[in-house]
Formats: sequence, structure tokens, C-alpha cells
Amino acid sequence: MTPKRILLLGKRPDVMQRLLRQVHEAGLQAQGSTDLPTFHQQFNALDFDLIGLGGGLEQPERQALLLAFRRHNPAVEVVDLVAPLVVEQLRYHTQKVAAPLLSDLRVRVPDDVEISFIAADACRLEASFYHYNPQPVEQVVFAGEVPQGVNVVEISKTSLGPGPNFVALKTKTGEILAGRIEA
Repeated sequence: MTPKRILLLGKRPDVMQRLLRQVHEAGLQAQGSTDLPTFHQQFNALDFDLIGLGGGLEQPERQALLLAFRRHNPAVEVVDLVAPLVVEQLRYHTQKVAAPLLSDLRVRVPDDVEISFIAADACRLEASFYHYNPQPVEQVVFAGEVPQGVNVVEISKTSLGPGPNFVALKTKTGEILAGRIEA
């Protein structure tokens, strides 16, 4: 099996260097860049199977990158990454053999944090919030069974930490679906 070609994009050079070191130590090969304005001059989306977007990227940047990648390579898989889980996330996406169990993650913060997603089958799920203080802080906010179909989990806003926050949904199969919480 040919190894997947991986590109990581993020904002902070110090975080990118650390993540690339961890990814390489885990036996995965990846390239990375924090130079977003010129990434398209450095890299061609056709040269990659998997592109990971770092958590520091704001929603408009993420959307612009996603559209640019898909325009050049409709087959490329683009995933949202959370720094403390990058190796786990990349391992899952490079080794998966089955269709994803979770999809369509959406997070809204009207009054509480509303996490919606689709589960292809009923499964046991753990949801965690992450923030940096200055090191990564994880807080498990939900653990339990979810039914097949559309699911909505509401968590109190008081569970959010300072600065950017992220949610990660984890299944027992190793799947991790993550995204940034835009409060």
C-alpha cells in the first residue's frame, strides 16, 4: 500500500515544527507550511491525498483553502486537526478501511454549545473540548451512546476555556471528527 501524501497547514511556525516532528516520529511522512498567502505557489493539491488544516485557522481562511484544494484536486481529503490529536487523526485517516462513522460536524453557540453531527450507525462516543492555557487542556464534556442519524448534543458555555476552543468527537474505532468552536 502506497503511503498517503500529507500536507499540514497552520498559523504558528513553532506549533508546525513540533507537529511535523511528532508526525515523522510516528512514522508518517508529511510536509507543512504556515505561509498561507503563498501556499499555492509552494504546493500543488494534486500532489497530496490528505490535507490537514490547523486549529488556528479562522473559518473564512478554512473555507477559502478548502475551496482552492477541491478546485484543483476534488479527490483530496481535507480534515480539521486539533494539535494534541494530530498523530491519532492522521493515523486514522491514512489507515482507515471503512467508511467514516461520523460526518457533518457543525458547532453553534447560540446560548449553549450546540454540537450536531451525523452517525452512520449507533455508536459509543466521547466528546472533548480543547483550549490552550498555554498548554493544551482537554475536558471531556460528553460520553455515551448516540443513535444512528442526526445527533445534537448541548453543552454549557461554561465548559469553554479562554481563547480558541475546539471540539473532538472520538469513537472506539479510532475515528476523530474535530472542529473549531466559533463562539
